[in-house]
Parts: sequence; C-alpha cells; structure tokens
Amino acid sequence: MKRIFLGFLVMFELMGVNNVSASSIYKVAHTTRGSWHASYEVVVSHSYEVVVSHSQIKSVKKVKYRAILGHLTHEYVSRPNKRTVILHLTRKTGGSLTHVGLKTHLSKGKLTTTVI
Repeated sequence: MKRIFLGFLVMFELMGVNNVSASSIYKVAHTTRGSWHASYEVVVSHSYEVVVSHSQIKSVKKVKYRAILGHLTHEYVSRPNKRTVILHLTRKTGGSLTHVGLKTHLSKGKLTTTVI
C-alpha cells in the first residue's frame, strides 16, 4: 500500500501541479492638468513555482493619448526589458518641443508608474 501511495505522490509531483500561470490586466492613466493625458492597459503574466514567482509584462494594449494644450508630434511605446514599458510622447506647444511620457515597471509583484 505504501508503494502505491508513494508512486502516486511521485507522479503527482512530476505532473507539475506546483506550477501555476495566470495573467492580470491593469489600466494605467495619467493627466497633467492643462497639458496632456495618456492611458494604456498592461497585461502581466504570473508564473508561480513552489516559492519563487516570476512575473513579467506580457503586452501593452489600448494605448491612448491626447494633448490638452498644443499637439503631439511623435508617440511610441518601448520595452527596454520584460518588466518595463515606456510610453514616449513629444508635445509641441507654441514654438517649443517637450518630451514627456509614462514609465511602468513591475518589481516584486508591484506595478509602479512614473511620469518622465
């Protein structure tokens, strides 16, 4: 009986029952009053193994931006690594160009966004 139970337990462990994968969607939005507004959705994939967890940004969707004052002349999204997404915007107001944007970073299971 012990051999059957032990064999079942080993088979249970080999099947990868301890690995769980999931995805979460987070909406990121920012408005600089009287200046510009941007928003996007970040899809984060989570892979949990026994104790260690590995998380990364899987994709960026529904990117929206608009200038409240002036207009946007150049926009793009970059991914320097699997845990960081940067939305770059170039805004023209009068005769001056301003580079602004949002940087979203995933670290230790927390998603933080900063204005750049």
